[in-house]
Parts: sequence; C-alpha cells; structure tokens
Amino acid sequence: MSPQPVRRALLVGVNQYADPRNNLKGCVNDVLLMGKTITEHFGFNPEDIRLLTDTRATTANIRERLNWLVDGATPGSVLLFHYSGHGSQVRDRNGDELEDGLDEIICPHDLDWDDPFTDDEFAKAIEGIADGVNFTLVLDCCHSGTGTREFFKEPGARGRDQTRFLVPPPDIAFRMAAGVEVDPGTPERTVNMVGFRELPTRQFGASLIDQNAILISGCRSDQTSADAWIDSDYHGALTYSLVEAIKNKRFSLSYADLVTTAGNWLEVNSYEQVPQLESRQTMREWSFLDTRPFEGGAAAVGWRPPAESMAAPADARVIFVHGIGNHVAGYSDRWRAAFNRYLSLPLDNFNEVVWDDVFDERSRGLRGLEALPELQPEEQARADAITEEIRDLLESRYDLASDLAEASAAGPLGPAARDRAIDRGLMTWLLNPEEYLGDFVKYLASDRIREAVDARLSDKLNPLLQAGAPVVLITHSWGTVIAHHTLRALDPARVPALHCTLGSPLWMLPVRRMLHFDNRVRGADYWINVDAKGDLVGGSLLGKYAVNEDHSVPRVGGGDAHGSYFHPDNAAVQRDIVAAAVSKIARALI
Repeated sequence: MSPQPVRRALLVGVNQYADPRNNLKGCVNDVLLMGKTITEHFGFNPEDIRLLTDTRATTANIRERLNWLVDGATPGSVLLFHYSGHGSQVRDRNGDELEDGLDEIICPHDLDWDDPFTDDEFAKAIEGIADGVNFTLVLDCCHSGTGTREFFKEPGARGRDQTRFLVPPPDIAFRMAAGVEVDPGTPERTVNMVGFRELPTRQFGASLIDQNAILISGCRSDQTSADAWIDSDYHGALTYSLVEAIKNKRFSLSYADLVTTAGNWLEVNSYEQVPQLESRQTMREWSFLDTRPFEGGAAAVGWRPPAESMAAPADARVIFVHGIGNHVAGYSDRWRAAFNRYLSLPLDNFNEVVWDDVFDERSRGLRGLEALPELQPEEQARADAITEEIRDLLESRYDLASDLAEASAAGPLGPAARDRAIDRGLMTWLLNPEEYLGDFVKYLASDRIREAVDARLSDKLNPLLQAGAPVVLITHSWGTVIAHHTLRALDPARVPALHCTLGSPLWMLPVRRMLHFDNRVRGADYWINVDAKGDLVGGSLLGKYAVNEDHSVPRVGGGDAHGSYFHPDNAAVQRDIVAAAVSKIARALI
C-alpha cells in the first residue's frame, strides 16, 4: 500500500530573544492566528502541527522539526513552514572570499552568529521532495540589504511599529562593510560602519525557486517587515494581511491572488512593505495550501494560459527603465512582481536602470557628472522653449479629453463627471514643472547630460548583448525616450530582442525634433508600444516610428492612467501583450 499524502505545518514565532533588547511583540500571535486559520479552514489536524515559540524556538529545535516536516512527503502532500521573528544577513562562507554574497538568515531565540540558520538550509531540506508536493514557506521577517548606514543601526520605528530586522554584531557587520567613518555630528565622534562592500545580494529563498517550494516573504530585500499594533493587539503586518486576504476571498484563492490581495491591504493601510511571491509559474496558480490549480477564481485572478505556452526563454534578461520621479534601487521590484507572474523568470534575470540620480545632489557619489548638471546659456534657452512647448501639449491634450467626455455624456445621467485622476495628473505636471519636466528637459537640451544618462542604460545593456542573451526592455514614460535614444546608436546586428514602451512621450514633436528621431530606426528586433486611455504623457507611435505593434488599452485601477501599466490587475498589458510577445521570442529561438 503506497504512503498517503500528509498535511503538516511547522509554525515558529519568536518574541523573546536571548538578548531582551531584540524582543518583539507580535510573533507568537502570528503563529497562533495562522494555526487557527489552517485547522479551521484548510483541513490541518492539530496533531500534525508543531509550534515553536520563544525559548523553545531554538536553532536545534527548528532544524529537528524541519526534518520532521519534510520526512516521507509524497505527491499531494501539503507542508507549511511559517516563521515570524527577526531576520538578518551574514557574509556567505561557501564561495570565494571576495566574490561571495550575503546569506539571508532567520533568527531563532538562541541565534548564534557563527552557526546561523540560513536559507541554504531550507534548500537542503526540500531538495529531495517529489514533484506534486506543496511546500509553502511564509517568512514574516526582514532581510534588508540596502547598503546604507541604517543597516548597521537599529532601523527607526513607524509609529508604534517595530521592524523585524536584527542588526549583525560589529565583527559580523565589519566583514560586509564598505568602510568606516567618524560621525562629526556627535560629541563623541562616533565611528560608524558605512555601506556594503560590492557584494551580489539575493532575496531570501531565491535558491528555492527552481525546487518544489512556494515562498511568501514579508517585503522586498530593501524593505523591513513591521511588528505592528493592529486590531487592538500586536501582529506581523504580513501575517495579518494574509489572513485578511484569505477571509476576504472566503478561504478559497490562488497563491497569486493571495499575495496581490495582501499587498493591497498593506498599501491601503499605509505599510510600505511589498509582499513577494516566488515559485514556479504553475504553482502560483495552485489553490492556497493545495496541489491543484485554483478553479473558482477566474474573476478574481483572471484567466491565464498554461505556463508552457507563455514560457520565456530561460536565459532571457529583462531590463526596466524608469521615467521622471524619485526612483532608487529596488524601484522595479513591484514591476517585476507584476510581469513575472506571466514570465516566470529567475530573479537574477531582472535588471533595472536608475538614472534620475544624475540630477540628485544628494547622490554625488553615484552621479555620472562631476558637477551638478547646470545648463549653459544656450542650453537653458532651448530648455525654456521646450518646457513651454511640452506644457502647451499637455494642456491641449487635457482640454481635448475634457471636451470628448462632455460630448459623449448626453443621456439620462446628464454631463459626464470629470476624470479626477486626469485632473490630478495634469496639475501635478503643471504645478511642478521643474520637478516633473526640468530634469528631462535638461536631457533634451544638453548633449553632455544625455551622455551621462544614456550611460546608465548602456552599462546594463551592453554586457548582456555581448553575452548573447535575448534582452527584453520594458521602459516607462520618459525612460522610453532614453531607451530609444540609446538603442538607435547600437549595431543593428546586436540589439535587444524586444522593446516595450509604456506611456511613452516619444510622439511629442519637441522630443522628436530635439533628438532627430525618425521612423526608420527601430533599435530592437521587435517594438511594442502601449498607451492607456487617459494617459496624458503616453501616446500612439504609429506613423512616427517603426513600431511593430501599437496598442491602446483601458486604464486599470482607479489611479492615474500613467501608472496603470504596473497595476497588479493589468493582465491585458502584462500577459496579453508583453508576455505574449516574449513567448513569440521563445518559440522563434527554439
């Protein structure tokens, strides 16, 4: 008689640490809440659940119970590991002394920095699990790797919230630090460790994605998870949002829908952390804590074709290029999460370009110019003229949209309501021209500024092209202009496989005139342009450029159309246009 599938859970919550200064408040509540949820609604027998809390949540006990969790799991089995507590990072000891990166760790009650519990242990524990087993890891903790000074100090609190990140001791942190500095602002002239060395970092659990595991983590690698006061008690913001999402969907939903709904709850409640889902594409569509695809949620998560038909080439590399705004490293994580539901690429295949710090005085060490990019008199005159011309274009588009709305409003409902999202979009641009147009107008008016900005994309793009990898560019807003300007200088024999421009202002006459654009140079093997209804900046490129496809799509969500391309519900753009085009590339390469 063949072994029967099992349903087991290991729930670990650590409020109390050996050093009481590190204590948290909501972690035990997290595992009790999750235990109650899975026993009452997901068929787990209390006898098949192990709880480790506080002083019992030792490194040895977690390792022993983890072996129990996976032992003898057969296809159809469901295994849940839920951890709430501190997370941190240590220098990886498995690789070369200079080239290895950082290992993410969970922090048991008796954390030993010389014998930490790393994500590699999870990979080892599940490496023998058979196909068809659902191994779900929920990690409500931080693994912040921002490389800032704050990494080496306790992060600040958010109201009554506390972050779940444990700062490494000085001897551990020193091996990862880029240097030390004396803080002149303190009477004691405190010595601080500053930044990370140039080490490759990875998100917790990245090594699990190619195995039979589903990882739900509380935040991006550059964020912190909150230990928060919610509903008259302390909870982890991730755990609470997951349970709220499960209840909201009546205890029946896919993993993709679970994380999207939880992320929406966090955003609405003003938490900056963005939950992450990492797994094989097919497993994203499994019902939560099941091994079967979710059948009842077509309206909630949207129909998606089989993973095989949407598969991206395994070596495809995606590069994101942003537009104007405050974009720092990690800005594209939300974009990647949206698009990768359909691309199913490893995390390492995604790259991002950060260019607006060229204009940021606070980032002198990272900027491409030796001095702030002030314009010469003749450049300033061009910039002033371009600014006025673009402002006139935006106002004209807004007036036209308003006229069309009024003309189409005849009927029993009376005049159409003004589109408040478009109103806000227009006023943002017109009231803050220096912030929203100034930097890019400088790009248009100055050769040396263009060179510095374009270099940010070239530095990411050229090595990938030289390696022969199929490159997909997904560019947004004014970033589409930077990308097209950079691409047209490439050797036509070595260009990206696909360029997707979203909300592009390339249609604007001052842009085309200043950069001498024409309709002959594509800069990529295939070019798709997407314009959302109501987007004041984006527009059609047909007849102006050699685009292969030009799509006009509805705005998704209630916000500004210009940002709707990355909305988690925008399957029309992310799946039906971009992922479909990438799958064409995959078939062409095979």
